[in-house]
Amino acid sequence: MIFSKLFKAKWQHKDSNIRISAINEELSTEDVDQKATLMSLLENDESELVRRSVLLKINNFDTWLLTSESNSNGKIKEYAYQQVEQILFGQHAIKLSTEEKVAFINNQAKKQLLDAWLKIETDDDVIIALFNKLAKAQLILPLFKSKNSQQVQSFLIEQTQDQDLLEKLLKRSTIDIISETIKAKIAKIVELKDKPKKIEKQAQLLLAKLLALKDLADYQQMLDKKADIIAQWQTIQIDFSYFNEQEKQKLITKYAEIEQQLAKVFVKKAEDHQQQLITNKLSIDKQNAQHKFSQWIKDKQHLITTSIFENSEIDEGVFNDELTSITQEIESSVLNSNEQSIFASQLKQLQSKLSQLPEIAQSVTQATHLISKISQLALPTTLVELSERHPVYQDWLKQWQLVKNQASGVLPESIVSAHQEIVKQWNGALSPLLKQQKHNQYQLQKLFTDLNRLITQGKYNAAFGVFKKAERLYLQLNLEQQQRMQREYDSAKEKIAELSDWEHYIATPRKKKLLEEVKVLVNSPLDNPNEQAAKVKAFRNTWNSLGHAEDDVEKTLNVDFNLACEQAFAPCRLFFSEQEKLRAQHLTTRLNVIEKAKELATKVVENDDNKVAFKVTESDLSKLQQQWRDAGEVDRTQYKSLNLEFNEILKPVKSSIAAFHQNNIDAKKKFIVLAEQLSNDEDVYRAINEIKALQIQWKAIGYCGKQAENELWQKFRTINDSVFAKRQVLQSEDKAKQSQFLLEVQEKIEQLTAQKKLSSTVGDMKAIKEQVLNLHTEFQQSKARDNKLIKAFKELQNALDSDISTLQQQDKSQHWQNIFACMISLSKSEPLSEQVYFTDLSAKWQKRFTELKPQVNEQERMHKTLELEILTGNESPSEYKAQRMMVQVALMKEQMSSGNRLTTEQLFDQWFDLGMFTANDVNFIERIKKIYC
Repeated sequence: MIFSKLFKAKWQHKDSNIRISAINEELSTEDVDQKATLMSLLENDESELVRRSVLLKINNFDTWLLTSESNSNGKIKEYAYQQVEQILFGQHAIKLSTEEKVAFINNQAKKQLLDAWLKIETDDDVIIALFNKLAKAQLILPLFKSKNSQQVQSFLIEQTQDQDLLEKLLKRSTIDIISETIKAKIAKIVELKDKPKKIEKQAQLLLAKLLALKDLADYQQMLDKKADIIAQWQTIQIDFSYFNEQEKQKLITKYAEIEQQLAKVFVKKAEDHQQQLITNKLSIDKQNAQHKFSQWIKDKQHLITTSIFENSEIDEGVFNDELTSITQEIESSVLNSNEQSIFASQLKQLQSKLSQLPEIAQSVTQATHLISKISQLALPTTLVELSERHPVYQDWLKQWQLVKNQASGVLPESIVSAHQEIVKQWNGALSPLLKQQKHNQYQLQKLFTDLNRLITQGKYNAAFGVFKKAERLYLQLNLEQQQRMQREYDSAKEKIAELSDWEHYIATPRKKKLLEEVKVLVNSPLDNPNEQAAKVKAFRNTWNSLGHAEDDVEKTLNVDFNLACEQAFAPCRLFFSEQEKLRAQHLTTRLNVIEKAKELATKVVENDDNKVAFKVTESDLSKLQQQWRDAGEVDRTQYKSLNLEFNEILKPVKSSIAAFHQNNIDAKKKFIVLAEQLSNDEDVYRAINEIKALQIQWKAIGYCGKQAENELWQKFRTINDSVFAKRQVLQSEDKAKQSQFLLEVQEKIEQLTAQKKLSSTVGDMKAIKEQVLNLHTEFQQSKARDNKLIKAFKELQNALDSDISTLQQQDKSQHWQNIFACMISLSKSEPLSEQVYFTDLSAKWQKRFTELKPQVNEQERMHKTLELEILTGNESPSEYKAQRMMVQVALMKEQMSSGNRLTTEQLFDQWFDLGMFTANDVNFIERIKKIYC
């Protein structure tokens, strides 16, 4: 026993420094026994420095973590906890993999550590694991802002269905794919919100369509539509889960009611439909029977035709047997009596043809002869030929009809085709001629009407001419038409013969009267020379229409009339002579304008387009054109050539100006296209800035011509107005949103203020403060400004800080009061479980009280009490003056060697952990209480 005490291992030495040396130099973490020794020292050694040395020796995460959770030394636990934080935060030499961090997070219950860790972590998987563990929805927005990672932001987007929060995330998104994801999710949320309404509308529409089926007359159509509606109903029924039970049951009940209504309507319509099916079947059976019988008859007709043209024989016995059989089939078929009689008649015709084969063969020969005969007659091309050949063709048609009837419909296809072709040719040739002939008859009737009118008006010369024309048309009519017009023709002919006798008698007095009227015009001319000339011309036209006077005065009257007309026209000649002088002056003016036009054209042609001042050129051109319009009248023949020359000279000028206008038009059209594109830009404010730039460039472009300029400007201005209108709408919406946002912020501030008044703990106050800070951050990021709200935020934050500080002081004071009350109770041997102040302690302190070492060295308690009084600057009782001096010297040496300075809480922990409190410790407790309470 003596030697065992003499040769103890260094790690068992009483001197802590020797134990530390043994830990660093002798004990290894690789050896199982030695590691067990190290772990024993870590848990049980009374020296904090020894335990620290063990931790530094082992230096792995599991040990740091275990120590931070369960070491008996509070300072070592805190020290290990700090190291664990540094490792997790990436501030330590020990580095954990992502998998190790995630595993730690999943098993970690301390949310405070995780909160601090989340703020500085950069690994996406670890961030996601931390968020899942904390499970705080209020972290989404700040985490989204601080972690600019696609993976993290995508994960955060998945964690919320709050549309307002997603819109806030969208404002802060800087990654395009994330922005698109948020937009898609918002759209889906909106769609889900609107979906019940859409489903209800669809359901109501389907119910309306189903109810409308009862008005359909067609039963089959009704069934088809009903099947389609039922299929659609079954499809949307899947989405009835969006409704509450009452709404869903209402729709289902309505559907059932409509089904019952339709069932009643369908009973009658089903019967009608069945009857219609029977009718349709009967109709199909009739069609089939008719087709069968018609085909049989057609085949037998073909057999008879073949027999006639190929001179082959037909077995009449077999033919008659088949005829009898088909007759019986017709009689027993579904055909009615009228339809059967039609087929029976056709069968009789077949039987008749069979008995008349020789006569039919003869008719074929005659038909061939008729085709040959008409083919030799040329088609008419004139009205004269029409009159000759049309009767021949009509007679041929009658003969053909007789032969066709005799043939009983058995003429060969070639002859029938030849007949059809001949009829087509003749009708084609006759149609325009007959149309012309009919037109001539109409024209003839009109001429006879005109003839009677002219005779009534006394215009006999014109009447003679009309009759001659009518007589030519009459002779071009066919015999039938002439017979129709014979009476009108004879009447007109008699009237013309009578007029011929009376012409001289009527014309003589009228011409004399007209001569007197001309002489009056000579003696009393009109004031307007143009009217005078027109009057003379009218007299001459009337004179020419009167016909011949009596032979002995005709010549004299004509000479006198011509002389009078010349005298009446004499004043007009003087006027027109003066007009000629004016036209000569106008001609000179126009020639001067043409010279100016040449100068302008030369200037434009000799200069490049870039050097031409188009604004001046357009003004010069406009002035020249105005001078040309104001130059006055010239001779009409001269004006045409001059005007052509003037326009030809100005063509290059107009072309140059037109090209200039077109270039400007093209440029402005491009601006219009750009403006239209900008009008579709979602960024309205950027579009407006670019539109303003376009407006400046628009003004720099030249003129486009009056019409184009106005049209283009109106288009461009309309687009501009639409863009500015969008801005106005956006501004109004932004203003409304901002007002709404400010109201919401105001309401939230009021709610948080009310919550503050109801809260009495530091935790509740801090939670409210965090909400206030988040709301303040959101308010600042919204760029909304409201001085009242800014003041309200400041006042609420200051009030919270004040209340939190006060509550913390109260809690801290109460905390120490409870601890010292528990220590007094222990010193008096009173059970703690019965004390109220013990139950008010945290679980940590309750555990510490229950785990106090049962015995303590009074000397150590006195020593630690002096340390606390020295380090906190409190006086010690005078009887401890010498001991205080020794303790003070030792503390100075330790601080100089280690450089560590402990907090008052750490000093108290060391003092507390010395062991159970007894009656001897009351004095120490009271002395320490002065420091903390």
